[in-house]
Amino acid sequence: MKSLKNFSEKSIKEYLIDNYNLINIKKIQSLPHNNINSRIYKISTHDEKILLRFFTDGVGKYNSTPKKIEKICSIQNNCNQVGLPVQKPIVNKKGKFTDAKNNLFLTKYYDGKIFAGTRNELKNLSLNIALLHKFLKKEKIQIQSQLDQPIRKIISYNELNKINDQLSNKKQNKFEKIVARNSNFILENLEKLQTASKQKLNSKVQLIHNDLHPHNVIFHNGIINSFLDFNSMGIGNVMDDISFASFRFSAFKEKNPKIINQNLKLFINEYVKISPIKKTDKKMYFDFIRKRLLKNISYIIRVKFFIDNHFLWDVDLVKNLNYLKLLSKIESEGW
Repeated sequence: MKSLKNFSEKSIKEYLIDNYNLINIKKIQSLPHNNINSRIYKISTHDEKILLRFFTDGVGKYNSTPKKIEKICSIQNNCNQVGLPVQKPIVNKKGKFTDAKNNLFLTKYYDGKIFAGTRNELKNLSLNIALLHKFLKKEKIQIQSQLDQPIRKIISYNELNKINDQLSNKKQNKFEKIVARNSNFILENLEKLQTASKQKLNSKVQLIHNDLHPHNVIFHNGIINSFLDFNSMGIGNVMDDISFASFRFSAFKEKNPKIINQNLKLFINEYVKISPIKKTDKKMYFDFIRKRLLKNISYIIRVKFFIDNHFLWDVDLVKNLNYLKLLSKIESEGW
């Protein structure tokens, strides 16, 4: 079999037999996925469950090219071999993790549940992220994250002013009304981040996961079964991983800023048992979160206004704006 153009169950089954010796396939199930550039299938055999993932988000050093995914799978495999709870990639008959022609790779499927919000889960998460960082620090493979693309940089005052000028001279749709309503709030946070940047957000630079949120970690009986989805992995500030992960998990099942703040402290206290965090990084902890949220917001707005006006991620924009507003409340609780 030469290709999987039609993605039919028959063609996938033939492909798996030819390229992986996967026989006794009982079921092939297409899984929902929030990334429009990816397609995932769950393969069930008599002995195991496997995920087949297609990646199609373009070319270039920032995107999920076969060469980049091969590197990422190699790192995941190294992590798995030392006992870290990382999604295990599966090698094909050619000794590769990826199929460059069909833009796909296979990994083990992990049973379990997403984060339930317990303190024990949060503590276990923090310890395992610290162990993951400690291992990734030693990895020599260099990868540039898709989150470092120029299009994802934080929006400038000039861009924001251009957008405001556009909005003041037209009838606004739903997305544009959200931007107009929150323009001053975004500007306030840009100014806060600019002040913080003068003190340099320059923690340890190494390989990081870059996308640790509740839907990318599987738990089983309160313990991490696997970290998932390493496609955003790249060289970055370790505090970007620490701050983003701790914030997203701490706020996942909780809306009370005081309790979220307590969860953040719990996370940090567990992390430093494995790996130290500099006092200057801890002091600027909220600025690292603000930077990530502003990058998310900037990407959504920039694509909409300067690249594709049909790009309407209303839900994602509102989600990130709400996180930014929550961050302000948590900050007021003190660190």
